[in-house]
Amino acid sequence: MGIGENVGENVGENTGQSGNNQGLRLIYAWNFDDGTWGDIGHGATGGDSDGTSITTEEAHSGTYCAKVDYSGGNNLNHIWYDGFRDLIDRELYVSFWYFHHADFEIQRNHKCMRITNSFNSFNINQEYMFDTASYFTTGAFHVQPSSACGNPENIWKSVPSGSRTKDAWHHFEWYGKLNTNGNDDGSIKIWVDDSVIMDETDNFTFIASGCDPQSNTYKWNTIYMPSNFADVPPGGSVPTYYVDDIQIFSGNPE
Repeated sequence: MGIGENVGENVGENTGQSGNNQGLRLIYAWNFDDGTWGDIGHGATGGDSDGTSITTEEAHSGTYCAKVDYSGGNNLNHIWYDGFRDLIDRELYVSFWYFHHADFEIQRNHKCMRITNSFNSFNINQEYMFDTASYFTTGAFHVQPSSACGNPENIWKSVPSGSRTKDAWHHFEWYGKLNTNGNDDGSIKIWVDDSVIMDETDNFTFIASGCDPQSNTYKWNTIYMPSNFADVPPGGSVPTYYVDDIQIFSGNPE
């Protein structure tokens, strides 16, 4: 849909300040171009080695971008933003650019994005994954909840072939709106390179009945871009992934 591109031109530089564009409230934007992480978190969990860095090897805009190297079996590497003053309320829009290096192999469940309230033990945890070793040929994309009060439905979609190329930058956009208590009136929409691959507008349940969406226990506050993947790729592969031009907004992009 291109919102991220337009906002990126207007922001123009790294900023952690709020602003307004096309009805959205800018929460945070970062393009790594001063060679630092800003308020973007990064690193490994579970005893893995930290494979995250800022590099000039590739960049979508400017000179620098973030790099995640999962080689050596270090599949538990993440980049995240959790700089919200409070848990996010009801609507959120996320935009970023990603780049699969030619050596990247997807074995299973590479989480290009995960959104959680991890400060509260993952009571909401939605995972958005390039899935299975055949992703680059079939486009298998997996939307998977994994939480105490989340929607139990696993959803499979397909990413268009033109957006499954390696050694090229692709644009990922996500919009979510929490449902009200006991109702299927939440929204989720996902774009890859401006193509809508999922659209459940006012027809989605993030939080199951009985878990109050207005409670701070069930609101978002952490976004991973990307998170881990489930299985280490076959021996000899060096899976390298790049991220740039992260933008996070409160509000509806449409």
